[in-house]
Amino acid sequence: FFGYLRLATTMLTIEVIPFLVLAVGVDNIFMLVHAFQRVNRVETPNTAEAIGLALGQIGPSILLTSASECCCFAIGGLSPMPAVNTFAWYATVALFVDFVLQITAFVALMAIDERRTASGRLDLFCCIKADKESFKEERTGILEKLFGRYYAPFLMKKCVRLTVLAIFIVVSSLSLMVVPSVEPGLDQELSMPKESHLVKYFQFMADLLWMGPP
Repeated sequence: FFGYLRLATTMLTIEVIPFLVLAVGVDNIFMLVHAFQRVNRVETPNTAEAIGLALGQIGPSILLTSASECCCFAIGGLSPMPAVNTFAWYATVALFVDFVLQITAFVALMAIDERRTASGRLDLFCCIKADKESFKEERTGILEKLFGRYYAPFLMKKCVRLTVLAIFIVVSSLSLMVVPSVEPGLDQELSMPKESHLVKYFQFMADLLWMGPP
């Protein structure tokens, strides 16, 4: 896509973007699968309806996070620095495509996997059917019990919500106060391995070629 737009890429973009998209995509996939597993299959035996309920529960959260991430990187695309500009636009498009694939291709694969599970077939060897006795009843995990019984009720108390909101406002205000004192820029020595021969070059540049006012 960017090749047609004649937007050049950099080695940093090629090395970082896949891991960035993977990190964001895995989080959304976990949330989709977990929401689908929590759907009551007795009341909703149809796979398409169950996936629709799961998307209705978790879809807005995924849409909001993906949209906010794309907007943040798109703002970075306004930077006059070519390396930052390229990285930001590549990340914006990659995250958008990742979101589209999650709500289309991954959902379709999840439906196919649900059919495999309903037919009692193994995950890696889907041609082999397992005995019904080998299936164990799923139990609620410890973390789910902890968050459902203790953390969520505690967080929903009015005094706790007001305290969290006050802390957020204070931290945000302090962060905005410190922003003007942050010096922009990146030391070139920090962007490369310590074993690189360019590290000594930049050190010599700083020690021998530095010139002050006359």
